Amino acid sequence: MPATERSGFSVVLYAMTFLSLLFEFGAASAQDVVRGVNFVHPLQFNAADQDANLAHIKSAGIRVIRFGIEEDLDKNIDFMKRAYAQNIATVLILHGKYAPNAPVRPYRPKEFPGMWEGPPMSYLDPDLSRQYFQQVMDKLDANGIVLAGLELENEINMAGNNPDFRLLGEGRVLGLNDLYHDPEGQQVAKGYLQYLKELTALKQVRDHSKLNQRTPLLPTSLVDIEQEGPWPTPKNYDGVSLGVPTP
Repeated sequence: MPATERSGFSVVLYAMTFLSLLFEFGAASAQDVVRGVNFVHPLQFNAADQDANLAHIKSAGIRVIRFGIEEDLDKNIDFMKRAYAQNIATVLILHGKYAPNAPVRPYRPKEFPGMWEGPPMSYLDPDLSRQYFQQVMDKLDANGIVLAGLELENEINMAGNNPDFRLLGEGRVLGLNDLYHDPEGQQVAKGYLQYLKELTALKQVRDHSKLNQRTPLLPTSLVDIEQEGPWPTPKNYDGVSLGVPTP
């Protein structure tokens, strides 16, 4: 097999193994679901409003919130400390760092609402990500915060959060053959390989944390699409099926 074909095979193999493991993880853990809620963009609220929302969540018997970390690390830590003080733990969504030369897909809400701006996942930089993850873990340790879970990235099998997909797409759900042979599929597979390197970096940092060594590493949430081919309802973007088998 030529070297280029071996390289392509490795990328697809990693990517398919990764997707298959996430799918199996979700099925196996359904019986152990913890009741929680998303707290979307908590930093848009002032401290009093954050506390009021947290009190409402607590009164409903919910003990876990999930949110994506935002730019100001200290403000994120302050929010988690106040949630922790009310006996509410956090599942924290982290996002990796990208190579300095990474291109950025612009946000075009009129043409592609829900297709967020950002660099392609294939430009994730594991070393820069590791440095950032270390900063986060150090802050959590210094403030006595134990997380309910760490989640890396979000919905990476769909174009909305993964700029390795083309826009305009063809309105299709990619399968195994596409990840081997289709140019868009091959590009998406490269991003998944970078994701695995990033996940390894996060695990290494977590394993050396004083307080969060045992914090679960959760798989990225995925868009629930299994049937390959055209979307059940027409769309102008693409995705990857959850049902792709491991080679």
